[in-house]
Amino acid sequence: MVTQVLAVIGYAALAIWVAVIVHEVGHYLAGLAAGVPARAMRVRMEAPPHVDLGDGEVWLSPDDEEYVEVFRQYASSAGAAWLFVAGDLCWRRR
Repeated sequence: MVTQVLAVIGYAALAIWVAVIVHEVGHYLAGLAAGVPARAMRVRMEAPPHVDLGDGEVWLSPDDEEYVEVFRQYASSAGAAWLFVAGDLCWRRR
């Protein structure tokens, strides 16, 4: 019985981890679709997981004030920008 409970907890934790990875990769792919070059993005699986943007030598997280300005350098349109941030905005509204 204890083994089964631990197995269920383990599978649930694994499922959540996979969902988070898929979510962040979705932001990465949306960034590519928005015109952000792959070399200017990296997925960070820290707390909280996010996509960093690089503006040369410095990597910025979404909490940094300069993040939006760096993203605007790459975004090809307002619709493309919406794709990149929509998941995060939906998550924060909960």
